[in-house]
Amino acid sequence: MSGVEWKGVEMIRQVRAAVALVSAWLLASSAHATGATSSNPSIARDAPVTQTASLESKRTFNPDSIEEAFGRLTMLVQQWSGGIILPSSLGQATAVLRQTSKTCKVDHYSGADLGAQLAAALADASCTSRIYDATDLGGPALSISSPLLVKVSGAVVLWPNADVTLGGNSIIVPAGTHNVAFFCAAPYGSPAGGVAVGTRLSYTGNGTAVQVGSSASDTHGFVLQDCSININRAGNGAIGLQLNRATQYHLIRLRVTGLLAANTQKDIDLEGAANYTGGVIESAHIDNGNTGVYFGKNANANTLVHPWISLQNAGIGLNFAGDVTGPLNGNTVIGGDIENCTTVVNFDYASDNSVWGLRAEKCRNAVTATANSLQNIVFSNGTTHLMAISDSGTNNAFTDTYYAQFNRTKWQLRNATDTNTDLTLSGGATANQVVALNFADRGTVKYILRKNNDNTLSIVNLATATNRLSLGTVNTAIDSESEGQVKLNANAGTGGVCFGSGAGSCVATVDSAGRLAPGTFTNATLGAPSNGKIVYCSDCSISNPCAGGGTGAIAKRLNGVWVCN
Repeated sequence: MSGVEWKGVEMIRQVRAAVALVSAWLLASSAHATGATSSNPSIARDAPVTQTASLESKRTFNPDSIEEAFGRLTMLVQQWSGGIILPSSLGQATAVLRQTSKTCKVDHYSGADLGAQLAAALADASCTSRIYDATDLGGPALSISSPLLVKVSGAVVLWPNADVTLGGNSIIVPAGTHNVAFFCAAPYGSPAGGVAVGTRLSYTGNGTAVQVGSSASDTHGFVLQDCSININRAGNGAIGLQLNRATQYHLIRLRVTGLLAANTQKDIDLEGAANYTGGVIESAHIDNGNTGVYFGKNANANTLVHPWISLQNAGIGLNFAGDVTGPLNGNTVIGGDIENCTTVVNFDYASDNSVWGLRAEKCRNAVTATANSLQNIVFSNGTTHLMAISDSGTNNAFTDTYYAQFNRTKWQLRNATDTNTDLTLSGGATANQVVALNFADRGTVKYILRKNNDNTLSIVNLATATNRLSLGTVNTAIDSESEGQVKLNANAGTGGVCFGSGAGSCVATVDSAGRLAPGTFTNATLGAPSNGKIVYCSDCSISNPCAGGGTGAIAKRLNGVWVCN
């Protein structure tokens, strides 16, 4: 066998192997698409194959024949990738498919850019699955050159792995378009470094990059997952994502990147308008801009789980702003981290909102609350104890913990009904343990309210180790500091001081002018106490020793005798 003949035999073996492989692939794909189990599928085409050389030969193949055979096979494979006519044994299908695996392939539609192709796919009524797959579109850079309206309820858009340039054009889900879902190419859309791995929507306009719903009517069930919205070259007041009257929405691993310079941008804007906006934001990653998450008018019943927000030393992490015509309520934040801001959490026209376990650092204010706020609660884990809490509201409760101590706390324990409200500080399993409530100034404990192991309750000044007040099971003690005085009723009270006997009545008094009135007795009831007692005898005469029949005198117990002189 000549060298040419040998090469020809080897090449035809490769062709036959390739044909067998493609045939098996076609058979498996066709059977999967239709549920059939037929064998030996045939290929039909919607364009002629112009190379007509037969693969049959009783002799060796010359190189030209081999080249033509490879060209024929290549064309058949290319026609398969662009659409096939299923074999007649599998149902007499006659149309070239645009849908593969029950999705509508966006790259099969005509259009000048991604936006035009996706708009054409959305307008195609034959795409009954409503799954619009744009993942096969080439990257890394694509564009949307006019506003994109996704107005097909139930539409699922699979976005490509690319940096999608929007310019000043918004992606809009109109009001009343329900259950739209955007699934992007990688978690958080793209890494922090900006490398185009995942889907990044880059907006440079002055409005809103992605707009879901409007004040006109409700929009239910919007889902966005693993997308990145970039507004770091947009206008000073641009918005990354706005949800307006959007109910039961779900945002998962959304990244929004705003301007680093001074601005008024809102990374995520929740607006309830005449009804409300409510849903779940899970693990959002927000960089820069002015407000991480803005809660506007009637932004109610939103839950944020583990948000991460860094605003570069300006702005507000979570702004529960509300509106005088639509105060917001019922929002919950669980966990997360907010850094580099002016204020971590702000409450204005807001009530009954709660923030739990939020970590915060490098911000000026932990919490600010205006006089319009009511019954909000924040329990945060601050790592910088210099953050301030400013509260002008009503019944708000704010706690910022620092090194496991209560650092700045405003708590109110109250019941709306006539039942007891209990706050219990308890020791361990062993009896008579010390239990203490510490009062600190900028992280340093100054006073302790402590139950000692002898069940004495005391207030202790740690600086001087002095028990200022001690309430024992038998004795009670009040002590001053150094040369200070123990003052009773020393402020605005005008009723004087009453010294009781334990029976609910006074046995001696000092009135508001300082006049002492000791206990009152008669000569017959003076008794025989120890020396040094002084009382008032109401029927004694002025004499030594005291005698009855008089009009009253001060009686002193001296040397075992009552003296009334």
